[in-house]
Amino acid sequence: MAWNLTDRQSQIFQLLKTATDPVPVSEVANRLDSSERTIQRDVEVMRQAGVPISSLAGRTGGLILDEVSCAGSQPSPPVGTENASPGTSATTFIGRTSE
Repeated sequence: MAWNLTDRQSQIFQLLKTATDPVPVSEVANRLDSSERTIQRDVEVMRQAGVPISSLAGRTGGLILDEVSCAGSQPSPPVGTENASPGTSATTFIGRTSE
């Protein structure tokens, strides 16, 4: 299945949200039928939008949501969005509306 940008970013977020360990970029790419480079670009766009994704190097490394979001807490809003309307979520910043 070919994903559009917003759907792919949403799928990346959901995959990382449910993961208990870092997820290699190659695994994300395989699951979404995309190239590793496409996933890397999408992750960079998501980071710039304020989604707290970290990359861990090494044999057991991969992509992971920062602990703040994994614990269910709301991360601090990106700089310049302090006056954003309540209920604004990370997915709003990547093209989806909050549900």
